Amino acid sequence: MQESRTLGFLIHDIGRMMRAEFAGRAVELQLTQTQWRAIAFLSRMEGCRQAELADVIEVRPITVCRLLDRLAALDLIERRDDPGDRRASRLFLTARARAKVERLRNIGEGVTRIALSGLAAAERDKLLDLLVFVRRNLAGNRAASPRNSVEEQAHGRS
Repeated sequence: MQESRTLGFLIHDIGRMMRAEFAGRAVELQLTQTQWRAIAFLSRMEGCRQAELADVIEVRPITVCRLLDRLAALDLIERRDDPGDRRASRLFLTARARAKVERLRNIGEGVTRIALSGLAAAERDKLLDLLVFVRRNLAGNRAASPRNSVEEQAHGRS
């Protein structure tokens, strides 16, 4: 089988493979992939609303509501009243979740080491610089929307 060299295929395939490797290593945390993704994103955007989290983890608002109910029952997140909107709440991690976030980061670093093994430091830096450049091209090509700013915040680009 011929290996594809198209950008979209490679990025998708690498992402899929990295998620699978991560999931295999994160099984000890006893969380689903969607749960650990929610916790990981929430660690970067604490205080967000449910709809904002739903956007970045790419699930429907009703799905994120059920997901957050389960995470709250596991004492991993808490909902706090939004001082600016009494109908809304803001999301925060608990101390128990913070310990899991640290473990998630360690697992992620291990998967990254595997993915980038064999590349010199300068090659790794160049690869990451180029991927950031591609992401900025695509982000700049989309019309500005509230979702864009939430995604940038979640990805550490604010």
